[in-house]
Order: sequence, then C-alpha cells, then structure tokens
Amino acid sequence: MAGPAQTGPDVAEAALLAGMARLAGRLRPDQAGGPPAVVSRRDDRLIVRCGEVILKAHADTVDPEHLAARLRFAARPALRPVLLTPLELAAVPGTYAVRVGAHQVSAWPAGANLGTEDADDAPWEQSAALLARLHRVPVSPADLTELPPATVLRRLTDRVNRLRGHAGHPLVDPVLAAWTTLTEPSPPPPPSTAPPPHAAPLPHAAPLPHAAPLPSTTPPTARPAPTASPALTSATPLSPLPSPPAAIRAGRPTTVIHGDWHFGQLVALPAAGWRIIDVDDLGLGDPAWDLARPAAWFATGLLPVEIWARFLDAYAACGGPAVTDRGDPWAALDLPARALTVEYAATAVAAHLNAAHLNDRHRDDRHRGVDARAADRPDAAWETELDEVGLAFVDACARIAGTAGDASRSRLCGG
Repeated sequence: MAGPAQTGPDVAEAALLAGMARLAGRLRPDQAGGPPAVVSRRDDRLIVRCGEVILKAHADTVDPEHLAARLRFAARPALRPVLLTPLELAAVPGTYAVRVGAHQVSAWPAGANLGTEDADDAPWEQSAALLARLHRVPVSPADLTELPPATVLRRLTDRVNRLRGHAGHPLVDPVLAAWTTLTEPSPPPPPSTAPPPHAAPLPHAAPLPHAAPLPSTTPPTARPAPTASPALTSATPLSPLPSPPAAIRAGRPTTVIHGDWHFGQLVALPAAGWRIIDVDDLGLGDPAWDLARPAAWFATGLLPVEIWARFLDAYAACGGPAVTDRGDPWAALDLPARALTVEYAATAVAAHLNAAHLNDRHRDDRHRGVDARAADRPDAAWETELDEVGLAFVDACARIAGTAGDASRSRLCGG
C-alpha cells in the first residue's frame, strides 16, 4: 500500500537533505557516512549532521554576498582559537557556501553542544574570554568595506508586531510600552576638566544588587502583576514601528561582534575546547550587544550576581572593550540589555498568545486581567500559563516602562 503523499514542503526538504548529504560525501568521504540526521529545524533554515560533518542550509532570504564575507572572515587563521572554522566547499579557494536548491549551504566540523543538563557548569569565563578575543580582532580598512554591520535584534520587530493586535492584554501592554523606551540616550555633558579617577574594579554584589535589579519602589515579592495601559486597546490604530537600535552606535566602540551570542552558540571540539558558532549575524557593531543577553538575565533577576560578576571579570581580564567605564558597566549595557529584555518578553508572550490572532481566549484573558487588577492581585489564570522566565521578563518590561522618564543612566539597574 502506498504511503501518504508528500506535500510541497516535504518534497522540498527531502531534496534539500539529499543535496546536503551528497555535499558532505564529497567533502569528507571517509567521515560522512550514513543518512543525514536533522540537528535543528527552525523557520526556513535546516542543520543536519552527516558523520563528522555539520551542514547548515541558511535561510533563503540570506544575502549571499554578506554570508560569503562572514564565512571568509570566520575562516581566517587568526580566528581559529575563537570561531569554529568553516570547511571549504569548492575548488576555488575561499568558497565556504554553495547553493543547494533555494538555500546557501555551509559546512562545519562536528562538535559537542552545551546541553540543558550542563547549565550549572556553563563555561561563563571561557565564553567571556572568547568574546573578548573576538572583540579585539584588528579591523582593517578592507574589513570596513567588506564586512557588513552585525545583525542584532533580528527577531525583535517581528515579535513586537505580533503583539500589537493584542493591545490591552495585561501581558502585552508592558512589552509594547517598554519597546518605546528603546532609543539612544541623550549625549552626555562635556567632560570635566578634573583628572579622571583611577579605574575601579568591575562591580560585584554591592553596586549591582541581585535582589532588586530593576528600578522599582515596590519590593520584588510585593510587586503587582503588569497592568494594561488605558491608552492601549485592541482598537488603537497601529502606527509604523520605529526602527530598533542599530548595531553600530554613536559614541561607542565599533568592533567585530557575533551579533546573536548565547550559550547555544558554543561547541566543544575534541582536544581544542570551546568555539563560537553561527556567524550569520557576525559583523561590525558595538561589542556591548554580545553581552546583552547575560546582562538582561542578570538585570531581570534570573542570573545570580556571582555568575554575572565572574563573567564580567573574565571579559575585562582578557581586554574586552565593551565596558569602557568599569565603575558603571550599565553606562554601556543599559540599552542593549533593555532591548534583549523586550525581545525575550515579546517572544514568550507571542508564543503564549499563539501568534497574532485575537480569539475568544484572548478576550477572556483580558476580562480576567481587569477583574484581577480590580482585586489588586495577580491574575492566576494567565500567570500560570506563562512560565516563570517569561513572567520575569514581562515584569521587567513593566519596570522599564515605568522609569522611562527617569534621569538615571540605567533603567535596568538604577538605584
């Protein structure tokens, strides 16, 4: 009996997998045996393993010239201790991506990813050292013309757009309100004529308290649930979204950065240690963007101060340029950390609301939220359906929005 007919996407993926397997066989005939095993499938990109070779089919929207420039940069001998080196794919030297069907495909040596069970032993210091080394790579005039700006906040605009039709929902309004704060701060006043003070060591527990990382007059244990803004409703006309913050920022260092760093972007090579992977967003930008995720987790109260301090200390010890004022790292990290906080929250809430459809469940949630606010208590009906991490980021967005007019240099870790 014939099996079910394959749909268009199934046929396209099967053809892509077959093409990737043939490519792996040509690259490493002795190491690419067996059928391709899917490692990761997300959106329109696919990662498979063929023996000891990893192949990545990049999104079909990727700019081939930008991808080629990023791969050539990652293949430089000076970057081998930092970035995983791509494999050459053609007889022409420097070719690290070829077209298979509708996708550009790159190939990489296989390594071991950090698993969820390894979270307690995550390589914080090693990661900080790798980032510092990446940020210190010399940039030549040719690099300035060939290497594109890094892609930061790739998902932010899409996630916020998904939420805008849900305005008025108690989980959505804090995120939309925090989004409006993502603008560059006003230029600082002219420097004092007094001699600069001696650089202080990176702050630890006292300057960066773990218990109250975001400015608030309410203790964290007594803070009310996020509430809907009366100015935002589902009937509010949707104006065009402002552009998110850029990778290259005025008044900040510009270096080579990864653009999307987190622990999923690490692999361990046998006898070689950790390397950073996934250069799809690599380019020129403010190095603070690569510290934004751990900064957001710390400022939201999800990362212990001891780990955060270890990470910052290791980064500084290796000469990392992102934190230029070691007495106040938030002067550099505030905007990137706020932006990643909004992106995390928007992603969690969009998933909770099941994309952008305002259905009966949403309307019921909104009424329950109004009743809960009238009773001055969190709404357990929706709170129990969004996990603790998602709620922490939504709560952080409420605090960011609540201090939007504050003159403090940090909306995340103000006193």
